Amino acid sequence: MNESDTQSPSYARFENFPRRHLTFDLSRRELFRLIFREGEVTAGRIAGGKGYNLAALGTLPDELIGQAKPEIIRGCRIYVRDDMVWGKPPGESERFLFNISETAALTVFNQFNGQSTIRQIASRLSTEGEWPMERCFTLVRGLFLTLVSYRLAMPAVKDEA
Repeated sequence: MNESDTQSPSYARFENFPRRHLTFDLSRRELFRLIFREGEVTAGRIAGGKGYNLAALGTLPDELIGQAKPEIIRGCRIYVRDDMVWGKPPGESERFLFNISETAALTVFNQFNGQSTIRQIASRLSTEGEWPMERCFTLVRGLFLTLVSYRLAMPAVKDEA
């Protein structure tokens, strides 16, 4: 990771992601899809796994959100065009995510596989990038919540403990 990453507009957006309920611009069809996914999360919680209310993710204390295992939602397209990383949920318009040159964001994004917790990803970033852990946690949290609000990522439903 390089210090220029912290000067990028994307990093500032992730670092300053507010502690509030997430908002979603939803069509009726998207609303039903989200309700179904919330049902999957609830079923995972009932089966003994961790469950998260999507809108409330942004309000969780660091100790709890740090346990979430981010994963990209199946069916989403992630691609690079003109040195920028874009994401497109099924049936929706594309969203700009970050510049490919932002190595910290790219490193974090590539670990959103449902296997590692936010805290584990931040710890690896801190070790590799020689950044303070708190700063890395803020970046990982902000990128994850941004992707959740774009309907590109979710906490992994299955707890692989």
